[in-house]
Amino acid sequence: MTDFIAAANAALEKRSRLFMDLQNVNADTSLTPAERQERAAKLNADLDALGAEAEQNIRAAEVEVENRELLNKAAKLSATGGEKRAAMEWRAMLPNRGEARALAVSTDGADLAPKVVSKKYIDVLIRESTFLKAFPNVIPFEGSEVVIPHLTATGGAVIVPELQSIPLADDSWSSKSIPAMKIATRRQASNEILADSQLPLRNIIAGNMIRDCAVAFDTQAFGSGNGTTAIKGLLATGQHTSYATVANIAALTYDHLLGMYADIIQTGGTPDVLVLSPGAAEALAAIKANTAGTWLGLPPELQNLRRFVTSAVPGAGAGVKGGVIMADSSRVFPSLRSQVNIATSTDVAFAEDAVQWRVTYRVGSQIAVAEATSVQTLTLTA
Repeated sequence: MTDFIAAANAALEKRSRLFMDLQNVNADTSLTPAERQERAAKLNADLDALGAEAEQNIRAAEVEVENRELLNKAAKLSATGGEKRAAMEWRAMLPNRGEARALAVSTDGADLAPKVVSKKYIDVLIRESTFLKAFPNVIPFEGSEVVIPHLTATGGAVIVPELQSIPLADDSWSSKSIPAMKIATRRQASNEILADSQLPLRNIIAGNMIRDCAVAFDTQAFGSGNGTTAIKGLLATGQHTSYATVANIAALTYDHLLGMYADIIQTGGTPDVLVLSPGAAEALAAIKANTAGTWLGLPPELQNLRRFVTSAVPGAGAGVKGGVIMADSSRVFPSLRSQVNIATSTDVAFAEDAVQWRVTYRVGSQIAVAEATSVQTLTLTA
């Protein structure tokens, strides 16, 4: 007879060791980002496979118990027959359903709700988030807030004659304190649909939750929140410079983009990111030479910009139909307080025989922008 519980335990022990390996990879500063991502991807695939193996063995053990109950007709778990003296023989070897569930998760003694932090999904979040791909200078921090120093003025340098004293220059510094803010979501699915579905629903649900969190972050990071009830994004007061408002989307031209590009250059910046709303991207793509013939495409000055299209732009404003953001990404700093964690519980909805998932992560409540001139915005109103 196959010892399904031993097989499940063995898979879970291997999975636990892989979690430690994954933590070590993420903490290994000697690895390049590409190497870290490659090793993490392999470990995550192995973790998923071992989790599925453990779940399959636990389910097989449950089926084995159910079959024995049916064969005995009296719901007694006996070894060879229905004799009373043998009725309890198997109880020390086979788990009940609650015990089998507990084998698949680590228990939290505080509330007795089993939960599993499946893995760190920050790489997945970055792949799903347009903002984090466009502005990758993420500042990790600990505690309740991050303090970002800002050099506001320098004393400069001067020509000094030979043997003369070098004058002492004075730099001016300021700082910005950004508290943490949590983004979270929760889902529930019945054990029946999880067991009967031909699709990998657990992975699908987790992926959708991460995507929802990415969309929520993008909407606010490109928006105009106040930093208290919503993230203070790029369109908030003091976070950008408004280049123009174009009343008709058909009137949007490459001249507008070249003007935004020049304004960043004039203030010492290096524009490298162009983010477009879908309408703006469509309007620019349709521009043709002399309104006929071949499509123009981006001017040479703009061809090296990293381009992104997202419905999160412009993110806020009454009557706004779309927009354009051009920026020097080296001057824009999102901050991250904690990794993205997925937790599952089979006991929160115990009466409904359902599983719940929870995704949480904490970010800085403001997108730090070194100077407003490094972020140029254009708004479309029709």
